[in-house]
Amino acid sequence: MKRFLTLLGKLLILIISIPILYFLIALILTTITVNEKEVYPKETFVYLNTNGVHLDIIFPKEKITSSLLKDLEFTEDDNYFSFGWGDENFYLNTPQWKDLTFKNAINALFLKSSTLIHLTKYAEVNPNWIKIELSQKQLSALNEPLWT
Repeated sequence: MKRFLTLLGKLLILIISIPILYFLIALILTTITVNEKEVYPKETFVYLNTNGVHLDIIFPKEKITSSLLKDLEFTEDDNYFSFGWGDENFYLNTPQWKDLTFKNAINALFLKSSTLIHLTKYAEVNPNWIKIELSQKQLSALNEPLWT
């Protein structure tokens, strides 16, 4: 019986230590900076928006390159373009967390599936959007097509 309790205690310590170790490693790795030496002046901006499930990046129309803008359908009132990307099934069937199913989550996380770009157009800035300041170089990188 004593051997069983010792084994059970070691197993319990192992189970508890895994999340603690994960948290400590994540905390340590967040202190490592990337491209620390590259500092660019923040000359421009974009916005971020989330509905709690999906994250979109929002560009003012004047900050989108003409080559990208020519492929979009819009009206004169459309001043902001919100782009989101992700698993097609997840996007279409999980507008809110209450709609999440185990199958949709597993498929989106682990299985190769079709993706889509979600585009929403807005006339004005929403006060819930988060403004992100960027350098001109960073904005250019965001405007660069991935397929070239």
